[in-house]
Amino acid sequence: MYLQKSVNIYILIVLFMFINGCSQQNTPEDAISCILIEQKCTINGRNSQTLVEFMSPVEIEELISVKIDLPVGQKFIKGYVEGINMNMGKSPFMLTAESNNLVRGEIFLGSCTEPNMQWQLIVLSEDINKKQDTLEQRILFNTNN
Repeated sequence: MYLQKSVNIYILIVLFMFINGCSQQNTPEDAISCILIEQKCTINGRNSQTLVEFMSPVEIEELISVKIDLPVGQKFIKGYVEGINMNMGKSPFMLTAESNNLVRGEIFLGSCTEPNMQWQLIVLSEDINKKQDTLEQRILFNTNN
């Protein structure tokens, strides 16, 4: 059943990416972000840190496990991946486990005609005491086609 679910998700994502094409996308310059180095990065926020680790190598057309350690007091809302230098649509961060500030999930990166694809994993969280304060964090990384 898990295999069938993964295949269905894979097919839907690939179809969506082909429909949307590979046009240019922009990233806000004031976003809180980090650059993935050796499958890890630390986002330094206002008075906190978010630790992100890709548990497997970053490869296109493969499920990639991701672990996100949010700051104390933050609750995960949602996450998604999108291209920076190509419009591949939004691919969901598929949540697999969540406890306290630790979130685990999977992402899928599609393929495009760009030889060097630039990506961002966007993580949205909120302060558990102030439901209206949403924190947007971006993990930037590249893949080669």
